[in-house]
Amino acid sequence: MRFIAAFPLFFALLLSLTATAQTPYDNELATFYASRLKPFYYGVASGDPEANRVIIWTKLTPDNPAQPATVTYQVAEDSTMRRIVKRGSATTDRARHFTVKVDVTGLQPNHVYYYQFAGNGAKSLVGRTKTAPTGKANRLRLAVVSCSNYEAGYFSAYRHLANRRDLDAIVHLGDYIYEYGRGKYGDSTLNRRHIPAREIVALDDYRARYAQYRLDPDLRELHRVHPFITTWDDHEVANNSYRDGAENHQPDQEGDWKTRRSAGEQAYYEWLPVRENQERHLYRSLKFGDLAEMFMIDGRLAGRDKQAESVDENYQAEDRTMLGKEQFDWLAKGLQSSKARWKILGNDVVFSPINYGGILPKNMPLHLDMWDGYPAERQRIVNVLDKANIRDFVVITGDIHNSWAFELTTKPQDSTAYQSTTGKGSFGAEFVSPSITSSNFGEYIRQRSPAQVQFVQNILANPKTNPHLKYVDLSQHGYFLLTLTPERAQADWFFVNDIRKPDSGESFGYGLYLTPGSGRLNRAEMPTGK
Repeated sequence: MRFIAAFPLFFALLLSLTATAQTPYDNELATFYASRLKPFYYGVASGDPEANRVIIWTKLTPDNPAQPATVTYQVAEDSTMRRIVKRGSATTDRARHFTVKVDVTGLQPNHVYYYQFAGNGAKSLVGRTKTAPTGKANRLRLAVVSCSNYEAGYFSAYRHLANRRDLDAIVHLGDYIYEYGRGKYGDSTLNRRHIPAREIVALDDYRARYAQYRLDPDLRELHRVHPFITTWDDHEVANNSYRDGAENHQPDQEGDWKTRRSAGEQAYYEWLPVRENQERHLYRSLKFGDLAEMFMIDGRLAGRDKQAESVDENYQAEDRTMLGKEQFDWLAKGLQSSKARWKILGNDVVFSPINYGGILPKNMPLHLDMWDGYPAERQRIVNVLDKANIRDFVVITGDIHNSWAFELTTKPQDSTAYQSTTGKGSFGAEFVSPSITSSNFGEYIRQRSPAQVQFVQNILANPKTNPHLKYVDLSQHGYFLLTLTPERAQADWFFVNDIRKPDSGESFGYGLYLTPGSGRLNRAEMPTGK
């Protein structure tokens, strides 16, 4: 059924490296090209902003892909590209899928810059980016997004974020792409059909899927105007992945897991404006002056043990890990040494315990792919926070396709450890982003019984069920804005009206804020302004 089933995996990868075309899917992708952008059809992007540096990115579509190509770049203080502060060149070839990634250094902190590439006798779009602050910082505003399935709907939420100019960065917490074959997971009536048609397994497959997503005009524009900070979740390789495999990987059909994983990782690093390091690990920290430090973790591929399949397994074992020892030690050391007011954990799966109130099967009353399936390591993180006396901890999360907000505690039902009315015992807050388009819990329920959506939501939000849960919405798509100041951390959820319409509007949904040291979430009647 799949390409890999017909040919050995090593032969498929060999073909991808020796073919003169960039991928076997170029003709399909070319139907999405805007001729005015040639040869930079995929636009430009930036990411991982630090106080004096930022990654800039583009992809060239050369006339002769058999030969290496050189592009030049300029960085300026104005959008007309007259006040040039940096310039240089970079060479790329088919080994990197003709992507270009430059780590521009020597920049000023907390500064908006513009950049542009040139090659093959043409110029790219002008990109816009921003460096991080240093020293005393008064405000940081991040847009938090996740779970963007091309086949499930239009990326209207991206368009609304691209229209804003008050954001410091976009934080994408994973499931940037989806690996499934055409028509397997999404809305087949929208004619947003995946390329390639089969499930992606080989390097050329992953490259083509990223290429298709990046040709979406809303995502292309969002990358052009704001820097991204990203981590992967599971669908960047395969559903419910872990260090040594995935639920959606069958070796007898799809070949060796390590080969597939390597292909997914390589395509990710080629297409995302993430800073690469010699160790080739994705986890890293980014500082925003004295206001915030963000710890972006890899909860999938760096060290995760296989998920327990039911609570009958020993999922509570002390040695079970989601992060792996090396990453855990890095995180612990970073948290203990951080001097920032707010410590932010960029996290792919829900950290807080969730009581589903009996709506899940008896042998699976917990979602064991999330931190509930790795409680011992979660407690070790909490122990690190407690030892360092950290109470201003903010976890930002994707993965679950719905909006949630928790006061952070691992013992929500223990009134001696946590008091839900005052927030006493809480060490911060977790804010969870809805999906951009991927099917949410409400949509799954609605297929069976529309009246049950609110019923299930009420069960979850009942203080007797989840006293630490302060907000949940199971039906909306969109994002949230996280605005940090020395006085508060506020999350504002925005929801698009209809993901089936490319021009959908949006509206403010809900707001909550946390003050330093309080542990208590308070309702914000209005979002922080533009």
